[in-house]
Amino acid sequence: MSITIPRDAFAAASLAALLALAAPASPAAMAAPAPAAARSGSIDPVAVKAFEAFRAYLRQINSFELRAETTIDDVVGDDLKVQYSGRVRYEFSKPDKLFVDWRSDRMIRRLYYDGKALTIYAPRYGYFATISRTGAVGDLLVDAAEKYDLIFPLPDFFYWAAGHDTADDLQEAVYVGYARIAGVDTDQYLYRQSDLDWQIWIQRGSQPLPRKIVITSRNDPMKPAFSALLQWNPGVALPADHFTFKPTAAVTPVKLSTVAEQGDRP
Repeated sequence: MSITIPRDAFAAASLAALLALAAPASPAAMAAPAPAAARSGSIDPVAVKAFEAFRAYLRQINSFELRAETTIDDVVGDDLKVQYSGRVRYEFSKPDKLFVDWRSDRMIRRLYYDGKALTIYAPRYGYFATISRTGAVGDLLVDAAEKYDLIFPLPDFFYWAAGHDTADDLQEAVYVGYARIAGVDTDQYLYRQSDLDWQIWIQRGSQPLPRKIVITSRNDPMKPAFSALLQWNPGVALPADHFTFKPTAAVTPVKLSTVAEQGDRP
């Protein structure tokens, strides 16, 4: 018996994960589609500055809780799209603590990482898998995707928060205008990379955090999209033992399958 993660459960994350896995882990991960009114190849300094400002703010935060209400388009066959919904809750503490509780239309999974071990828990089935692992959360997410095909929504947030940064490959960056998202004043921006379009709504004021994102893949003619409404609690106090999985007698340890062991999954 082993734990694998259904691919459709992480389809929402796979677009963003392409950035985390790109050499070297592309943190240009907040890019969005350029509007029809924008001229091809235009780079608005205001949009670039906003992009850099929210990443810089993430690096200043030592801990945060993030809740996301997500939707993902799954392309079925050649010309059909099915949309799935999900909810994800992250609790993060620098440099090496992470808890994730994600629930989709297909499954429930929890992740525990305390800087010493990574555990994936499937509460519906009562199975868990643990591997020894050390290092920062950003590096963990890249390693987990490459070795175990574990792809998490929005990995770039944690990569940036850990202080990692690389050169962006933005082809377009456009300021759209004011928008109010879930009662919060934001500014909407559009960014484009070679194969992804991003829209980001960034909170105004002293906490420039993304409040909504839409990521559209341009590799597929159906242009499947991932979207998320985001709620943040920056600087929250998180006890260290919160990130350690504590199995009860009712749960069963199993193996976490590597990519090689999983083979070609549908």
